[in-house]
Amino acid sequence: MIVILMILVALLACGGVVFAAAAFMTGVRLTIATLIGLITVLGLLTVVFLCLVSAKRRQARYKQAEGLPVRLEARGLTLRGVGPIPWSDFEPARYTMVRSSSNNAYERRALMPLAPSGMTTVNQRLPHELRTLLSPRYGVLGNRHHRWIWVPGVAGISEPDVMELINWTRALFLSGTCSSRVG
Repeated sequence: MIVILMILVALLACGGVVFAAAAFMTGVRLTIATLIGLITVLGLLTVVFLCLVSAKRRQARYKQAEGLPVRLEARGLTLRGVGPIPWSDFEPARYTMVRSSSNNAYERRALMPLAPSGMTTVNQRLPHELRTLLSPRYGVLGNRHHRWIWVPGVAGISEPDVMELINWTRALFLSGTCSSRVG
């Protein structure tokens, strides 16, 4: 989708330049205001194009991180290259209705709410580029922070089974009955 938008913005910019050149060559008198308007529009289209390039890079980085292994260890959970996140830093995985990051609707998501210690670790100690791999920021403008971790996808295992495995492993390590690596 982003690539299509990039192509459309580039075509729009090229079309504007071609239209202005064709108008000039056919004898249409271009005023200073028209040239300033054309330059302004081309500048704005350049900014939009660069924003789309940045979004494409972010999307590729997230897609690459999504393919990294999920590790369940005594020290905590490692997912999307972030971790280990201590078991006590998040609550058991569950389904919750959250506001969609793309619009104002709500969607049902599998997530692990952050405990107070996890809120501090993720929102203050973790580098910004790693935070975005865990979940998007939520809240009003002045109070946006990460409140949970999205449950990772695991190839060949359904989402409810991944949630059950994480919850079982979390309970096992928090109870102290197991101290070795599970998977």
